[in-house]
Amino acid sequence: MFIGREDESARLEELWSRKGLAVAVLYGRRRVGKTALIRHFLRDKPGVFFTASENSAALNVENLRHAMVLSGLFAPKKLEDAPWQAMKRTLESLFALSREKHFVLVMDEYPYLARVLPELPSELVRLARLYGEQSGLLLILSGSSLSFMEEQVLAAQSPLCALNPSVIKLAPLDFFTLRRHFALFRSEDAIRLYGIIGGTVQYLSWFEGARDLRQILVEHVLNPQSRLFEEPGHLLRQEVREGSVYSAILSAIASGAERLCDIAERTGLETGACSLYLNRLIAMDLVRKEHPAGEENSRKTLYAVEHPLFRFLYRYIPQNLSTLTLGYTRPVLDLIARDEPSYLHQVFAAICRQWIEAQQRQDPDLRRFGRIGRYWGTNPKTRSHIDLDLAARDHAGNMLCGRCFWGGDRVRAEDVERLLAECSGLGAQRFFVFATSGFAEDCEKLAQDDLSLVCLDDMLSRFP
Repeated sequence: MFIGREDESARLEELWSRKGLAVAVLYGRRRVGKTALIRHFLRDKPGVFFTASENSAALNVENLRHAMVLSGLFAPKKLEDAPWQAMKRTLESLFALSREKHFVLVMDEYPYLARVLPELPSELVRLARLYGEQSGLLLILSGSSLSFMEEQVLAAQSPLCALNPSVIKLAPLDFFTLRRHFALFRSEDAIRLYGIIGGTVQYLSWFEGARDLRQILVEHVLNPQSRLFEEPGHLLRQEVREGSVYSAILSAIASGAERLCDIAERTGLETGACSLYLNRLIAMDLVRKEHPAGEENSRKTLYAVEHPLFRFLYRYIPQNLSTLTLGYTRPVLDLIARDEPSYLHQVFAAICRQWIEAQQRQDPDLRRFGRIGRYWGTNPKTRSHIDLDLAARDHAGNMLCGRCFWGGDRVRAEDVERLLAECSGLGAQRFFVFATSGFAEDCEKLAQDDLSLVCLDDMLSRFP
């Protein structure tokens, strides 16, 4: 089932409707849904869909020509030329036909092709300039290697920048868009599952129809022979050479080291070197750098693992690898259960931030606040430390503040009053409290326009 991606689909449709040559660069990390989006877009359009591979130039050219035949638009004869000459002639025939027919050419996993045919970018630019407005071609270059796409395709020095491509970076889906896929799970189990696989729909297909969360953990997450278990290693090998160093950094962050000095200490790296590795992980969308909400230029910096599967596996696997290799999953399941309040609090807080971001699109009063993030620091009035699960500021410095409660008993009035007291002196004007277990009756006395108490059922029913 194809869901979401309305904005990305609309952008592709707009490119398709243009006169003349149009170029799109579509990229995002593995399994995020690039191919599904392209297939959905192509369902009613003539097009050539070609997926490059880590093979020779000759084999890639042959596979491209085979894709042309399968499209029904071409019947190219076998070429005896050297690979590059064969590719040039093949591309020439594609662009020539685009003067007569309106169609799409998709070069999926473009980095593989560009690596074995380094002249390809310049040739695409030459053909684009030659055919220009006479062409009815929509060219889509797609790739999973984020570093290659950003450094070799989209960088200012890339020849392809001359084509002024439309750039679509595909992000994982949010929890609420995915909730239809999670329909067979209880709400809490859906959050638990989202805390493992995040917004990567393709991972769901690897569960082979399993609906029991414990079974999924044992067979598909903690099993060293499973695809999910091996996924982080495959992705790192695609992007970097020093996989062990990056793994150590990811493990340190996932285990609770949030500051640069703590990460460097746990990994045995100098802070300068550690910072370089972190920047690389950030470019790969595996790690994110956070500043207190509304203080984006602050020197206060925390790091978090962005990819949920990486965050989960690097939190629980490294120290338990020997145990899992021997087939003993029970001790690790017990560890995960004990750690669940801490781990899932972070997951639930991220989902709550997504919920508010969706409300901002409909509510002008909420929209005046900027990006929703975390907040930590010293309250200027009480001089006490404060840590908020969600926060944002408007242009006048007024704050939106919130806290999230995962599991446990229903939230009581004293819990909400504690939040209000902690935020005094921050210029807070809107407050949100989220709770999976709901709210006690004594919270009714706190009802006011600037305070929203949102239980999990409300979140699911009121999502746009």
